[in-house]
Amino acid sequence: MPIPSWSALPALWRAVLSGQRRVVGWGASGSFRVLWPECPLPLAYLIDSDPDKQGRTLNGFAIRPPTALAEEDPARTVVVVYSAYFHGAAITAAIEALGPFAVLMPLAPAFAMPQWERCAALLATTPALDRPPARRPPLLTEPGWVVQGAITAETGAVVRLCRAVAPESAVVLSTWDDSPVAALTALEPWCDRIVLSPRPAVAGQGNRNLQAVSTRAGLAAAAALGLAQAFKIRTDTAVLAPAAPAFARQRLAAASAIARPRSGSGGGDGGMLLVTSRYTQKYIPYNVSDLVLFGSLEALQHHYAAPLDLREMEIHSPSWRQVSLATYSREMAIPEVYFTVQALRAHGETPDFTLADSWDVLARRFVVVDEEELEILWPKYGQIPVTRQNPPFSPRRVVDHAFWLRLAHGLDATADRQALDIDRVRFDDFYRCQFAERGLSASAQ
Repeated sequence: MPIPSWSALPALWRAVLSGQRRVVGWGASGSFRVLWPECPLPLAYLIDSDPDKQGRTLNGFAIRPPTALAEEDPARTVVVVYSAYFHGAAITAAIEALGPFAVLMPLAPAFAMPQWERCAALLATTPALDRPPARRPPLLTEPGWVVQGAITAETGAVVRLCRAVAPESAVVLSTWDDSPVAALTALEPWCDRIVLSPRPAVAGQGNRNLQAVSTRAGLAAAAALGLAQAFKIRTDTAVLAPAAPAFARQRLAAASAIARPRSGSGGGDGGMLLVTSRYTQKYIPYNVSDLVLFGSLEALQHHYAAPLDLREMEIHSPSWRQVSLATYSREMAIPEVYFTVQALRAHGETPDFTLADSWDVLARRFVVVDEEELEILWPKYGQIPVTRQNPPFSPRRVVDHAFWLRLAHGLDATADRQALDIDRVRFDDFYRCQFAERGLSASAQ
């Protein structure tokens, strides 16, 4: 893969920022117009596969076809991808076919560099992946880790970081039965359990069925080990905060003490879940982040008990982008909403897809912490701090910890609800507001 390892990123970005590496941008689209101002790199030119854009300029940079990259020296050139949100896998494959170029996602270096350096420092405290530590029995009274998903180039670093952050915690890796044998062999000494599952025939929009199957299998293995609490993270995601499990357990206990009684019937769902601000959207009902979760095994299993979703949806098509945020939620267009709504229904609650009910659910069933508190490292779509990214009433605004505290204490949020009519604001507005908030035109999107 052309994407560098996490431990190599600090030195590579320093070479880019100091001008020691030639930089080519890939993607002359709306993503570039939003993300380039966050880190205005001196690009040699832009690449785009759309013939209608080639030969033109964007922000003063010439737009050239992908074949232009064949003229570059991979040892001296870095490609920054500005379209990863929708086409990341296809683009990195295309780049790799042109040469072994290092590929970077757009980020805000002032925010990301400390994280990369923190990651490198933590990895330096553990043995290399090919020199694993001696196996030791985990301390089952401590929260553990359930790492789920396909094995990626960074999964070795993820399990090593779990050990660095919480050396006594159990690590369960839940992945697919078609995973490379060599990769599984390298990871096995670092994990207390490795669970292999067959992939579901239908991945589901946003890979929701893949997430459900691998998460459920991992949680079942964690329960069989005897764990009571765990983090659920992805195979390409790390939590870097020191003693993160202890912090999460304390924050969850404090939140449970102020949580209001739950409505609805049924029981046995294991209590509240700690989630993060990234992708816990303020103005999309029940859009609760599924990136990193922490709680009891029972609560996690309840959250991921949803049936597989066999619907086909092209949620980034022109027609889908015209639906309202309320409709987007009712249709459970993304996994975050799907898992939350299905868990509520299983508990006997009937979501009405209003902000008032969504925020009540957040206050009763979740505690939202800012991703910076856990030092979450997830570079797939860049490294921009979401809690400081948008104005308070932007359609893209997330629920940060301060707003969650207002909800948990029952403070009035009427002004926040009335600031945005989610039955009128479209999914398209959710994206285009990025341009308006930065004084940009969306015409090149």
